[in-house]
Amino acid sequence: MADPVQLRRRPRRARPPPGSGGRQGSAGGPSNEGSRHVQEELRGRHGELAALRAAFEAAATRGRLAVVRGAPGSGRTELLRFAAAMWRAEGVPVVSHRPRSRAVVLIDDADHLSDPVVTTTAMRMPGCLVVAVCRDHAELAEAADVVIDLPTLSHDVVTELITTRDPLDHSVVEALGTALGPLYGNPGTVLATLGETNLTWVGDLLFLATNRISLPKDHHLLEHVHGLAHRVALLCVVRQGIEVTDLKLLKEDLAECGRALDDLVERGVLTKDLKVACPALANAIIDRSGEDEVRRMHVALAVDSFDPDLVALAGRDLPDAPHRARWLADRAAEIEATDQERAGRWLAAAVLMTQDRPCGRLCYRALAVLIATGQHELIRTVLKEREDASTDAAAMLLLLNGDHTSINGGPAVALARWWLGERPDWTPLPMNTHDDEAVITNAELNAIYHALRFDAQACRTALRFVRDDHARDSFDEITEAGTAGDVATVLELVLGHRYRTPDHGPLKLYQR
Repeated sequence: MADPVQLRRRPRRARPPPGSGGRQGSAGGPSNEGSRHVQEELRGRHGELAALRAAFEAAATRGRLAVVRGAPGSGRTELLRFAAAMWRAEGVPVVSHRPRSRAVVLIDDADHLSDPVVTTTAMRMPGCLVVAVCRDHAELAEAADVVIDLPTLSHDVVTELITTRDPLDHSVVEALGTALGPLYGNPGTVLATLGETNLTWVGDLLFLATNRISLPKDHHLLEHVHGLAHRVALLCVVRQGIEVTDLKLLKEDLAECGRALDDLVERGVLTKDLKVACPALANAIIDRSGEDEVRRMHVALAVDSFDPDLVALAGRDLPDAPHRARWLADRAAEIEATDQERAGRWLAAAVLMTQDRPCGRLCYRALAVLIATGQHELIRTVLKEREDASTDAAAMLLLLNGDHTSINGGPAVALARWWLGERPDWTPLPMNTHDDEAVITNAELNAIYHALRFDAQACRTALRFVRDDHARDSFDEITEAGTAGDVATVLELVLGHRYRTPDHGPLKLYQR
C-alpha cells in the first residue's frame, strides 16, 4: 500500500532588503555592481527606475521634483526603496532633509502632508532631486517637473515575482489570480495577501491550506467600508451584486444609502455594475462583519423572499426553517440537471434546516450531489449534523482526502482507515445487491479495495457488479492507478459521474 501524502509546514524564507548585506556600495565610492544587482532585483519597474535616474542626472544644474503616482499596492514604496538602494550603492547620499550638496530626498505618501506642494517645493534646490510618492494628487503633479505613473503589472510579471520568492504550486497562483481579479496587477497587494494566506508544504512546494483568500485587514479599499457604507457593501456581497432598488432592503434612508453606494463605486470597492471588486475583497468584508452580522443580513433578506440562494444562506436561522427546507429541496431538484453544484448547496442547507426531524432521503440526496461535485467542505458540514448509513461513504471520502472526522462509520470508513494504515486489513462485502440508493455500493467498495491492494482478479470480479458501465471497460486503468496508489483516479473510474475529486487536498495533489 502506498504511503499517504505527508503534509508539513516550513517557515517562510526571509530575504534581506535590497542594499543590505554587501549589496550596498562602500562609503568610499560608488558600486556599479551593486547598482546593477538592485536593478535586476526590481521586476517590472526598470523603465520607471530609469526615469528616476534621468531625473537625477537632470538635477545636476538645477533642482527637480519627480512625482511617482500609483494606486495603493502598485509598488510605489517598493520602487522608492529600490531607488534609495540604487543611489546608495552608487555613493549618492539619500536624505530626508534639506541637503547641502547633490542629494536625493525621498518622500513616501507625500499626499498625507498638510501642504504637499509647498513642502516639496521648499526642498528643491540646485543639486537636489525631490522624489514624492503619492496616490493621485493633481496639484502635486502640476508642480512637478517629472511625473512617473505606475501602471499595473502584467500577470506574467507578478507571477514571476511571487514564485521567485517562494516555491508556490501553480494552483496557488491560479487561486490568487481568481481571488484578487484586477488587483492581481498590484504587486504590493498580491504580496500582502499572500503573506496572510494559509499555506502548507507538500514536498518542496507550497499549497493552499484553505480555499479562502481574503485581502489584508489594513488594505486601503477597506478604509472606506464602515458605517452605512459597510452595510451597503455587505448587501452586495450577500446578494453577489445588487440593483439600486435593492437598497430598500436595508431599511435605511434611501438617499444616504445612495450616497454611500456612489462613494463605494468611486473608491473602487464596487464596480460600476454594483458588484464587489473581487472575491478576496468580498471575503474581507465578511471577515470584518463577523458571523452574527452576516447571519442577520441573510435572515433579513430571506425572511420574505422566494430566492433559493437567499433562503439557503439564511438556512436554519429562518423562523420557519423546517417548513422551507422541503421547498428548498424541491427547487434543488429543478436545477440539479443543469447546475449540480448550486443544487448541492441548496440541498446541504435543506438538511441543516430540518433541525431534529428525520431526513434520511434528503440527507442521501444532499451527500450524493455534494460527492458528485467535490464539495467536501459542505460534506463536512452535513456530517456534523447527521450520522446514518448514507454518511458512511461520505466520511470515508473525507478521511481519504486528509480530513479528520469523529464519525465511527461502517465498512466504508473501515476501508479508509485500512488504507491510511490505521487498521491491519479490510474484509470485502457481499455483492448481492445493486442499490441505486447507496452513495457507494458494496461492489464499488470491493473494487476500490482490490485495486488498491493489487488483486487484479478480485478487482475484475467486483467490477462486474458496479453501476458505472464505463468502469467495467476501464479495468487496466483502474488496476494501474491502484498499483500507483492513486486513490483519486481509482475513485473516479469506479464511481464514474457519481464522484469528483475535490480541488484541494492530498488526493488531487497525488493525482497530479
